[in-house]
Amino acid sequence: MALNHGGQVSQWSGLEFQRKTLLLKIGATFPARYRQYRFSPDARFFAAGSTNGVPQVWDISRRLLRRQWSDTAGDVWPGVFLAGGNKLVTISIADRSHREWDLASGLQIQSWRLPAEFSGAINVSPDERSCFALGYGGDVVLRNLAEQSDTNAPLEALESTAANFSPDGRLFAVASDMGYARVWNTATWQQVATLGSVLNGVNSASFSPDGKRLVIASNGNEAVKLYDTESWQEVFTLEALGTGFKGAMFSPDGNTIVWGNQADDVYIWSAPSWDEIAAAEMREKVASKRP
Repeated sequence: MALNHGGQVSQWSGLEFQRKTLLLKIGATFPARYRQYRFSPDARFFAAGSTNGVPQVWDISRRLLRRQWSDTAGDVWPGVFLAGGNKLVTISIADRSHREWDLASGLQIQSWRLPAEFSGAINVSPDERSCFALGYGGDVVLRNLAEQSDTNAPLEALESTAANFSPDGRLFAVASDMGYARVWNTATWQQVATLGSVLNGVNSASFSPDGKRLVIASNGNEAVKLYDTESWQEVFTLEALGTGFKGAMFSPDGNTIVWGNQADDVYIWSAPSWDEIAAAEMREKVASKRP
């Protein structure tokens, strides 16, 4: 699913994703200049940022505005959904703060500061107890959501562009414009790997659903690099065209990697199934026996 500049939320399906289904049209209340948006993990809800301090949350399946409320003046970005889509963390640029909201009541639960030079890198641990936000100059804010307090996390994370926890919460990866991704053990906050050495910077770092792989994204000939999270060895590099500031991520089953560029082109790479591998091996055997 994706949002276009006309305020339409659509879903693409089919073998080559050519079948488009319009799910929600909010163009009248969601001008094209409102670029910041988020889907809930189960894709039931859609949060739209605003430039006037009034964010919105939509129920996609029912095509209804679920919640609209006043945050602060100026730009407000949706950060991340919590509690199965029943809570939302927003980013208020004007007063440099995060806010956690209860979407059922529309009431604020808590607020805390944004890091200096906030880079847009924000992520919540799988147990939803910890919320990380990073500043481009290296400032790190780790919020304990359950205790409503800040925690120290001495990470060296300069020029950060994106951040993600592993599915089991044991690892935390940060992508950097300096051309690498760094990975830490969340129990000790000891660094366990520095990956990449990419010429044009790394704009995302995402774990596979089983946590066994980490994909980082850059541009052009180094669009996608895949790493094994046990040995931290590079598995392969995939090439694409353009600047991939939209990053790369895995499909829910872990068999597909998706990467997007600044021209709104989407590249999709799928791993072959065991049946496809067996069929390919059989074709090779047959071909090798031919005179």
